[in-house]
Formats: sequence, C-alpha cells, structure tokens
Amino acid sequence: IGSTGIEFVSVPEAMSRAKYASPDGDDDEQSMLASVINQLSKSGNIHERADHRKKLEDKLEVMDEELGEFVGAHQESFYHALHGFFSAVEQIDDAKGRIDTLRSALTSCKLLLQCKRDNIRQLWIEHLEYKETLRLLDKIDEVKKAPARIDKFIGSRHYLHASQLVVDAINMCENEALAPVKALSEVYRDLCRRRDRMPNLLVEELHAHLYLKRDAGRSDATPAAYLEDAPAGDPEEDLDTSPEADPLNYVALLVTALGVLGRLGEAVAAVRDRMKTELSLLLEKGVAQVSEQISTAAEKLSGPLTMNKLMLHTYERLLRVVRTHMRVLVQIRRQKRGVDLLKSPRGTYSEREVWSAVQLEVELLLCQYLDVGSDSQAVVMATFNDGSVAAPARAEVEEAPASAPDCMVLTDSFFAPAPAKKPAPAPAPAPRDAERRRDPPLFRFANSQNAIAETSVSAERAMRDEPTESSEDQSMSPTLQAVSLADRYTSGVTTTRHMLCKRETGNITGIFKPTVLFTDEVEAVLAGGMAGSRNSPLRKFVDQFVRRIYITEMKEHIRSSMMSLSDNDHPSEHTVTGKAPRLLLQSTVSVHRLLGRLCSAMLDLPHYCGEIVKMADSLLSQYHGLSHNRFNILTRSKRQEPSELRSGPAVVSVSMTEPGQPLPDTLRASDAWTSLFGEDKEAPYLQLTETDIILDFIGDHEVDKTDYVIDMNNLRGLAGLHESLLWFSERVSAVVSHLKDNPLSIGTMWPTEMPVVSLDDDVSGTELRRQITADMLARMSARAAEFKLLAEKCLITLWMELRIRACYCLFSALRKSNYNCDINGVETDRFVVQLNKDMYAIDEALVTYIGRPKMDFLLERLPSFIATLLIRGMRFIQRVSEHGVRRMCRNIFALQQNLTNITKSRPAELDRAMQYYELLYDRPEEVLQGVVAHGPAFAESEYRVVLSLITQSMRVVDSAALEQNLRDLRLLCQQI
Repeated sequence: IGSTGIEFVSVPEAMSRAKYASPDGDDDEQSMLASVINQLSKSGNIHERADHRKKLEDKLEVMDEELGEFVGAHQESFYHALHGFFSAVEQIDDAKGRIDTLRSALTSCKLLLQCKRDNIRQLWIEHLEYKETLRLLDKIDEVKKAPARIDKFIGSRHYLHASQLVVDAINMCENEALAPVKALSEVYRDLCRRRDRMPNLLVEELHAHLYLKRDAGRSDATPAAYLEDAPAGDPEEDLDTSPEADPLNYVALLVTALGVLGRLGEAVAAVRDRMKTELSLLLEKGVAQVSEQISTAAEKLSGPLTMNKLMLHTYERLLRVVRTHMRVLVQIRRQKRGVDLLKSPRGTYSEREVWSAVQLEVELLLCQYLDVGSDSQAVVMATFNDGSVAAPARAEVEEAPASAPDCMVLTDSFFAPAPAKKPAPAPAPAPRDAERRRDPPLFRFANSQNAIAETSVSAERAMRDEPTESSEDQSMSPTLQAVSLADRYTSGVTTTRHMLCKRETGNITGIFKPTVLFTDEVEAVLAGGMAGSRNSPLRKFVDQFVRRIYITEMKEHIRSSMMSLSDNDHPSEHTVTGKAPRLLLQSTVSVHRLLGRLCSAMLDLPHYCGEIVKMADSLLSQYHGLSHNRFNILTRSKRQEPSELRSGPAVVSVSMTEPGQPLPDTLRASDAWTSLFGEDKEAPYLQLTETDIILDFIGDHEVDKTDYVIDMNNLRGLAGLHESLLWFSERVSAVVSHLKDNPLSIGTMWPTEMPVVSLDDDVSGTELRRQITADMLARMSARAAEFKLLAEKCLITLWMELRIRACYCLFSALRKSNYNCDINGVETDRFVVQLNKDMYAIDEALVTYIGRPKMDFLLERLPSFIATLLIRGMRFIQRVSEHGVRRMCRNIFALQQNLTNITKSRPAELDRAMQYYELLYDRPEEVLQGVVAHGPAFAESEYRVVLSLITQSMRVVDSAALEQNLRDLRLLCQQI
C-alpha cells in the first residue's frame, strides 16, 4: 500500500479476488475491476501504471462529484424514509405490548368460563322446557278458539279456511303432545262433529252453486263470470273479498275443501246421484220464472215466442251449469288427496255424462211442448242409442200410464255405473217402500213431471239451511244424510201441470235456433274451444222432430190447404203493406200466406232451407196447375163439341193466345202494353195488326155464340185471376230477389208472419246463403215467370173476348138481318143492341177488378176494330135498300154513342165506317166520280164490294155494267 492509499497486489491475487467477489455486485464494477487488473498485468513499467492510476483518480473524482450531487438531491427523501421506518418500528413494538395484554385477559376469561359452564348448561335446558310449555299452551289456546273461528269462516263462506282449520285442529288434538290433555276432550268431540257435518254443508253449498239456486238473491255474480277458463294453479281464497263473487273459483274452493276433509268421493257420488233431480228442479224453476215474466207482460205472446223466451232463459242457465260442472271436474282431477275418490266403487263422472244428462232433461222438457205424439219415448231414446254418449238402458224405459204425459221416461239409472260387488242385504222395507221398489218409478219431479213452482222456493230454502243436530241426523252416515237431503226435492206436494203454452208442433220454430246455438257452444266448450260435434242427442232429437214431424206436418197442411181451395172463390179486398187494397182471389191470398209461412220457417229453421225451398217450389207448382185449371174452366165453351173455329172445348180466344200464335207477341210489342207493364219487347218481323190477325184467323167462318165466354161471372173470374196472378208473380219475384241479395230481409214481406227468432242474424244469413243454390233461385224465378205468363194470358183473353163478341154480333147482324127493308125496318139491329149491352156490362164488371188503365187497354183500338168489321162485313149483305142503309148508319151511330159513353171520348174511327156505308146511297158512276174527284178513301177491294152490292140491289142487275165499273175502278186505282 502506497502513500496514496492504494493497495498494490500481484496480478494473480487480483484475479483471485475478482473471481471470489460478491455475486451481489454490479456487473459494471466487476467488468471495471477486471479491466484494471488486465491493464496492470500488461503494463511494463511503473510509469504506465502511474498514468493509468492518474486516469482512475480522475474518474474517481468525477464519480465523487456525481455521488455528492446525487446524495444532495436525495437526502431529504432519505430522511423521510428513515423517519417512517423508525415510526413503523415503534408501532410494531406498541402492538406487541397490547397483544401481550390481550393474551393475559383471554387467559383470565377462559379460566372464568370454565368455572360457569355447568350453570349455563342448566339454564339452557330450563329455557327449552319453558319454550315447549309455551308452544303447547299456544296450541291449546288455538284449539280452544278453533270452533269460533270455524263458525266465523262458515258465516263468511270461506269454507276452505274452515275445512283446513278443522282438520288442523283435530290433528293437533290427536297429536301425542295434546292427546293426554283431558281438558281438550270436549273441544275435540265438538271439532269431530263439525268435521262430520261440514261435508254435507259443502255438498249442499256445491249444489246450490252448481244449479244456480242463489242467483236470484245475488248481484255480484254475472253470467260473464261463468265464461272464464280455469286458472292453471289451485284456487286461492281471499279473506278480504266474498268468495261467491267468482262462482267458478268458488266451486273449485268447495271441491278443494272436500278434498281437505277427505270426503271428495262421497261428495262426487252425491253430485252424480242428484244430478237428474237437480236438473229437473232447475228446468221447472225456469218454467215458473218465465211464466211469471209472461204473466206480467202487457202483450200476450204466441206459442213459438213463448218457447223461444223459455229456451233462451233455460239454455243460458244450463250453459252456466255445464261450465260450473267442468270447473268442478277440473278441480277434482287436480286433487292430490283424492285417494278416497279412487277407492270409491262409483268413481267420478265426466263432462260428457253431465252433457248427456242435460240433453235428456231438455228433451223431456221439449216433449211437453212439442206434439211428438204417442211415440215420444222412442223419439227421445232413439237419440241416445247411437253409442256416442251414455244413455239409460232400454229395459229401464217403461210404459207410462194413460194419465201420464207422453214424454215420461224412466231415467233413474241414467248415470248408474256397473256394480262393483254385491251390496249387503238391506233391511226389510216398509210395505209402502216395498211397493215402490217392486214398481220402479218413472222419471219424476216432485212425484211426477209436474211443475212445483210454489214448493221449489221453500225446498231450496230448506236445502240451504244448516242441518239440525238431531240424534237421527247424527246417527246417519254422511252419504245417508246427503241422500236424505236429496229426497227433499221429491217430497213436495204434487200440483197440476203448469204449461206455458199449448202443446203444438209449431213451437219448434221458437226452439230450434236457441237449441242449435246452445249445443254448438257446449260442444265447443267440451272440445276445448274448437268446433265441436253436431251429432249430440239433443241436436239429433230436434233434427228428427223437424224432419219427421214438423216438415211432414207442413207438407200435409199445404196439401190439405190446396185441396180446400175452391175453384169458385171470389175476389176480396186484400191490403198489401204500404199499398192500397186490391181485389185478389181468396186462393191467391191463402197461397201467399202459405208461402209466407214457408219463408218464415226458412228463417226460423235455416238449416232446412233447402227442403223448405223445395216445398215452396212444390206449392207454387201446385197452385200454378190449379190456376191453369181454373183458367180452363173459365174459358170453357158451353158446347163441348168442336165448331168451325174451335177444335176443343175452349173458346176461340184461348186458341189465339196459345204459344206460337202471333197475336200475343204483337200485343206485347204494342205501345199500350209497354205503357201498362213497362216492358219494351221487340215486335215480330212480319208484323200484322191485331185486326188482320183476328180476321185472318176467322176467315169466312161463321162465329158461333159458343165460341166466346157468355157468362159474365166467368169474365169477372178471368179479371180476378189475372190481377191475382200478376200480383202473386210480383211477390214471388220479390222473394227470389230477397233470397238472392239478403235472405234475412225476406221477413219484411210478411209483417204478420215475421220469424220467431230475430237473433244470430250472421249465423242464419251464412247458413241460408250456403244452402240456397242458384238452381233453387232459377226454379222459383221460372215459377214467377209462369204465373206472370198465365196472368198475361188472362188479360189477352179478355182483350180477345171483346173482339170475338164484336165479331159474333156484327157478323150476325150483317148475315142474318134484312137490309132490303122499308121505312118500318130502320130500327137498330138487335145484335148491335146486344153488343152495346155486353160492352157496357163488361166495362162495368171488369173495371172494378183490373182498374181503369187496364180497362182502357182492353178498349183501345176497339172502335177501329169494329169499323173494320163493318167495312169488311159488307160482303155478307145480299141486297140493300135506302132504308137498309139508313138502318146500318143507325147501327153505327148506336155503337159510336155507346163507345163514347164507355171511353168518355168520341171514337172517330166509326165515322169512316159511316162514310163507307153512305156510299150505298150513290150510283156506281157517282162512286167512281168521287174516287176521281177526292181520291180513294178505301181500298180497291172495299170499293169493289160497294159496287157489287149497289148493282145487286138494283131491280135489274146489269152484270156487264158491273164488270165495266170494276175495270174502271182498277184503272183509277192504278193511276192514282
């Protein structure tokens, strides 16, 4: 070591020191030390070492300066860290002192606890004993208060809480802890009595709500409350509200309460056994209620309306009964305590059994008001023998006594199950009971099917009362007590049958629609909201009645009515709604009423619309045949043998109006026909005037008196037949229009025959549109057209009768009268007088039936026709004198005056006939000169007849002059 303080070592030693240096040193220091040692080992002399040392000293000084600066910069933080370190050391020392103190205290407590452990264990044991004593005292107090709480729950109708409380209280009394307590024996017996009586009370309460016995006195339960579906979970009983507010939940609570009491099986058996009796009581009570409503009504209702009111009321209540039974059955299946139900030999019942019982009771009720006949039992039972539903055995249907109604059916074992085992022998019955058992009773309501409206209210009140605690009731088993209570329904005094209306077949029109809606709704409910089956026994019963009895009776009624229609019925005033009275045939009015009844039945029974439309078509066909026969009778000639113009028994007018003849089409194309009927028809291609057609048909044949209708009453009958058939065709066309556009509006055509049921229009309209086919409407339209065609034929026949009568009278006057007479023979011809009388009588007789417009149509162009007859009939006169011409002019004037009086206007057409006959005053040359001077006023053929008659009437007939005059006439006509 030199003066500088540096230790000089050899190189190997320095290497050894560097090798064994602390591993914690920095890598830089080690590398520096190794570098120094390496340089020292390589240096050759001391100067190099001195230089190297100098460099190291310089670096050391720099490092010292840097260290000083670093220490100066971090001195304060170092002091803080050092102060914190010393503070932590002091706190640790203080904590060690406290721990030592606590350890000493714990050691002292441990010593004290070991001393008091036995005393604490003794106190804890005493605490448990006192706690158990208090719990037993609370149970005893709860058991003692249970009867009062049970009564309170029963009073508020919270039967589920009451049942649970009585079961819990009895279980507590039977517990080992309270069993030795003798003070609770009386309370225990009271609870047992309450438990035994409560099932009967619950069963009666269940029946009261199953069959709506409390609806009359309750306002909180509405029909809508019966439409809710059963909730998913068990029912809950809220003590703050009345449980009867929700009737479906209430019966579920009653079933749950019976399950809690363990009497569910007996309750179900009681419900099933009393189902028929309760349903009968419900229906009879409904009859009494409807009877009271009807008796207080101001207007008396008909039988169908009464039945409609009864069935709507009954079905609304029965639907609630079915829904309540379904809720009861749902709750029965949910019961986990139904072991007694499974062990019961009868088991439970199903919704279909309830539905079958309801249908059977309704059918029995309907049999009282429908005229089923003596085979009513077979009709009722036929609907239950298809195997689809449970039905009473056929052997159980017994013959009813003569005094009993036809609809009595034995249904006591309707729901009786198959016997599980042979029952124990019953004690010997009393004589009266033995007689009753030997002769099984028919189905009855209060000893018969008679209504007991007076006793039903009292019976229900007795059923609702709490059973008395008599020794006899206490000795009965719960099942026998239920049977005893059920017998109260049939222990009333029998009264006379209470009928709301007369028993008749037509009551089905008020029953059908409510029955269809009721069965569809119940079947949909039973099918879970889907469309149910339409083959229910009640639906089949109604369907069989409609098809076998009602429709058959309607057909028979129509047949008898058509047979009773007289061929000689006379018109009478008939008022059509909104129009003036019209004279119509009684037969037409009767058939119109029958058609209205069929249309009313069509709306009341829309499902049978097809059959009713066929009946209506048959009715129209029969009446058309009857009307055609009546037309043939009215137009039958007095002489059956054919004449020159007739080939059969009918008059000439009928032959000219047959299909294929040109006259009807010509008349229908005339302006007068269009203005009268509003029909613009195209005229025939080769159109002839009516006069030409008639005269061409008659030709040169002589018209006989038997060729036209002589009896004026027959003409009146034709007028009435025309008016009636025309009106009837319009009514039939209106029916077709209503059926096509809106079938439900057809009832407005018969205000007095409106349908009984005006509800469910959507259902009726849909069913009617489904069944009414285009073929049905086409057939009815064809019937209306046939009636209209026959009516037009009657009118055309009347039009023809006037003209055929004119032909007979005028041609007879021209053929048979003498016009080559002197001054004494100028009076009016008797045939002309007869024609005037006939025309006046016809106008006076027909205008009352067909009205003035149609009468004017008949008289239109009649003067022109008469004038043509007179002009063309001159060829029938053999000789004529001046007085004969004057006589003919007088005939024409008489006809003109008569037509003026009838038509109130002067017929100018006869002036032409007058001018034509006045030509007979002139000589042939004067006639020709008139043609030259004024032109031809008549046809060439007519002038030829005049010239021929003038020449034939001369004393000396000059045939050559006649031939010359005719040649001159031809030349004049050709030139002009």
